[in-house]
Amino acid sequence: MTEPAGTSSAGRISAKQAVEAAVATCKEVTGHSDVKVEELQMDAERKHWLVTLAFVEMPASHPGILYPDVPQKVFKIFTVDSATSEVVSMKDKPL
Repeated sequence: MTEPAGTSSAGRISAKQAVEAAVATCKEVTGHSDVKVEELQMDAERKHWLVTLAFVEMPASHPGILYPDVPQKVFKIFTVDSATSEVVSMKDKPL
């Protein structure tokens, strides 16, 4: 018996599908089009893919910022349901 493309025998989406869902959500929410995959892992319970994405952003101008014109790399962690490919959360990755 063959499995539908992108799913495993346990009914989970593939890593590629998880990344595609995370990238699409990141682009929609942040407005950044040049998004790179930094990390990918499945959680211990195998219920969610954790996809870390990065993009470059110009920092907001604030007094006290030494170099306001220097782009900064921003990292976001997307939690993607491994059964449905729904993005259930997005959070900043602590550095």
